[in-house]
Amino acid sequence: MKTRAVVFSTSLVVFFVICGYFVSFLYKSYISNQEAILLPPFSSKNNNFFPLGTDRLGRDVLIGLIVATYTSILVGVASTILSIIISLFWLWLSFVKGLDFLVMRVLDAIYSFPVIMLVVLLNAFVYPSVQLVVFVIAVVFSVPLARVLRARSVEVVNSDFFKMALVNALLPRYIFVRYLIPSLIPLVRYQATVIFVDAIMAESALSFLGFGASDEFPTLGRIMASVSNPFDEWWIFYPPLIVLALMAYGISRYLRPIYKRLTTF
Repeated sequence: MKTRAVVFSTSLVVFFVICGYFVSFLYKSYISNQEAILLPPFSSKNNNFFPLGTDRLGRDVLIGLIVATYTSILVGVASTILSIIISLFWLWLSFVKGLDFLVMRVLDAIYSFPVIMLVVLLNAFVYPSVQLVVFVIAVVFSVPLARVLRARSVEVVNSDFFKMALVNALLPRYIFVRYLIPSLIPLVRYQATVIFVDAIMAESALSFLGFGASDEFPTLGRIMASVSNPFDEWWIFYPPLIVLALMAYGISRYLRPIYKRLTTF
């Protein structure tokens, strides 16, 4: 049963990614229709069929859901990649002589600010955009990854086999590739999936509060925020919520075996 839930959640993400390939064509159909406002699911109007109904502007909820999910996945992927790059920079900077203490205090200061607070603060000076949301999410979520990588790197550097490699006069590049990188890859893999989910949730929360990306593309949070009463307009509010829950649950099930291997390493 658990495996089926993981497969279903993963298949759902893959489905939205494939549909997102045609996002430019789908977005052209995501237009207002004053004759089809707030239609319930499985309704039709003027030879147009709406499987998930329409919103307050008469737009197809299914098309908006596909475009919004694809946008959230892109934000999650971009935030994850940028977060890994930034965390590697923090890791390299922490090994520079005399900068370790300073880098750790900077990371503490960054992590003490919530993502929402930083985005709201930057929105006062910079026009809200997807790039701003991705950058803030990546910077904040790079802190725990940088800390984990640094702790593991210090453990490897202080280990006996690493010291023996130095005694045997092995090349630093060989030591780095042979010993350090293989020990960091599982941690990066685990943290990257966590950052991916956290980034999607953070972007949805920001969009729901009105501090996310611009109105150029729909997002899951903005679709939910457009509903005045979730009980009356349930076909608009709950599908994005279900998509978020399924993605979070599927990835959490995917992470469990990785976490078990890390804890027994």
